[in-house]
Amino acid sequence: MRYTPMDLSLRPPIASDYAVIAHWLPDAAACLRWAGDRLSFPFLPHELADRLQIADSQSVCLAMGSAPPVAFAQFWTVITGSVHLGRIIVSASVRGQGVGEVLVRQLIRAAIEATGAERLTLRVYSDNLAAIALYRKFGFVTLDAQSNAQVLFMQADAPIAAAKTT
Repeated sequence: MRYTPMDLSLRPPIASDYAVIAHWLPDAAACLRWAGDRLSFPFLPHELADRLQIADSQSVCLAMGSAPPVAFAQFWTVITGSVHLGRIIVSASVRGQGVGEVLVRQLIRAAIEATGAERLTLRVYSDNLAAIALYRKFGFVTLDAQSNAQVLFMQADAPIAAAKTT
C-alpha cells in the first residue's frame, strides 16, 4: 500500500501495536541498533512498552487512523530546553515511500509542542545514510565532539526544524 502524508498521523501506541513493531526487529543486531541495551533479543511483544519507557518520554506511532502502525518513535527531555528524538523506526515494508519523512516532520512538531524545546537532538548510526540525509533536510547538523565513528550526534534549532516541517 502506498501512503500519502495526509493519510498518516501520529497517535499513542496501543497494546496491539507492540506486536507489529516487534516484527520489524528480526534479530539481535537490529534490536540493539534500535533500542540499545534496554531491550534484549528475543523479547515478548507485550514487554516493549515497559522496556522502552524512559522518564518523561512520549511514544508515538505513525498510522492511518486506528490501522496498524507503519512507524514508531519516542521523544524525551534530556535537559531543559532540549528534546531528544529516539527509537525512530519505519516498517521495512514501507521504506522508500516517504513515510520516514512524514514521521520526522510530525515528530518534530509533536516534540516541540509537547516540550517547548528550543533544541532537538538525536543519534543515528553513521552507516544509515538515508536517515542522515533525511535529518539534514530538517536542519539537523552533526556535532563532531559528541559523535564517534559508529554513531553521529545531531542537533537542530527548534525554530529552524519547525519551519522546515511546513
